[in-house]
Amino acid sequence: MTFDFRCVSTRCLVNEQEAIVIPPLELELLIRKSNPQCERLCSVTSSAANPSPQEASEPMESYEERAKSFFVFEQVEPDVFRTTNLSTLRQGSAKAAYGGLIFAQALAAAENTVDEKFKPHAMHSFFILNVDTAIPVQYQVRRVRDGRSFCTRTVEAVQEGKVAFILQVSFHLLEGDSAVHQDTMPDVPSWKELKCLSDVIPYLKNEIAKGRLNVTPAVEKRIKFYESREEAKESDLFETRPADVGSYVGLGDEGQSRTFYSWFKSLGDLGDCEKLHRYLVAFNTDGTMAGTAFRPHFCNNFYPSMIFSLDHNVWMHQHKMRADQWMLFENTSTVAGRGRGFITGKLWSEDGTLILSCTQEIVLRTRGSISRL
Repeated sequence: MTFDFRCVSTRCLVNEQEAIVIPPLELELLIRKSNPQCERLCSVTSSAANPSPQEASEPMESYEERAKSFFVFEQVEPDVFRTTNLSTLRQGSAKAAYGGLIFAQALAAAENTVDEKFKPHAMHSFFILNVDTAIPVQYQVRRVRDGRSFCTRTVEAVQEGKVAFILQVSFHLLEGDSAVHQDTMPDVPSWKELKCLSDVIPYLKNEIAKGRLNVTPAVEKRIKFYESREEAKESDLFETRPADVGSYVGLGDEGQSRTFYSWFKSLGDLGDCEKLHRYLVAFNTDGTMAGTAFRPHFCNNFYPSMIFSLDHNVWMHQHKMRADQWMLFENTSTVAGRGRGFITGKLWSEDGTLILSCTQEIVLRTRGSISRL
């Protein structure tokens, strides 16, 4: 069953990371001014420069400043960067930080230690422990190699002496083309034609209530999960518009594709800081991949009891990208079993340029019956 909901939409927020309905969270924003010219986006601050609680409660001046605040660190020693700004609407619980934020912050910490002429092209990470949003985290960077064309960094996110996350990053000195090709951008509806969940969820709830739409209990639970996020949608950093909202919420049948498409962009302007756009795009790649592995199973009334990212890997094919312009994200789950699911992703700019590719493996468990497709 495919539903084609289209129209110019209002803003929308989707988080696929968590299967349990949790009340929306207030963002705990750390207000710090960063270099407006972005020569060092994650510029180091001294302990004395940390804002007082009264200052931190003041509203951000702009969306751009709010986004930058996540990537401003205190340098506690050479190649060690500290932050307390760990809360976003994306997290699955009040204490567990959103994995995409930890990934993006670790990338920013690594990029603080390389020359500007080197750009990140390959990032491989492992999620080991939950990062507690109430406890400062330190990103400890190890300079593995500095070569003429490539340099390598390893970053450990450490909390209370324990390594919670590891990221390895390879940076490449920009050079000219040799062989050139890329996959063609899929032919899907434009973002201009699509609705977001904030428009569709009330309609779906009404159809279910009137008996005109029969859904599994798992789909009803998922719809309630999406609805629980709507009142706080303005606190997120991104807007998402699924290409097929029906399939996105689990209304497909057993024969549906395990590939899903969605458009996304930031909710505000981000200026011209190349690094900020890169970090925000990396941040968002973790938002919809996990759900791709279990969404096709809703037709069998499957609902996960545990979802947890094991790893997340990104290859950036372009060093310049605009997080505040519409991009098409393709997510495909090629295999699931043995309590794990595997997902691949491709991200295109609106003009058809392949920006990046990514992969993710997740823990996927249920207390209910096994679903086989």
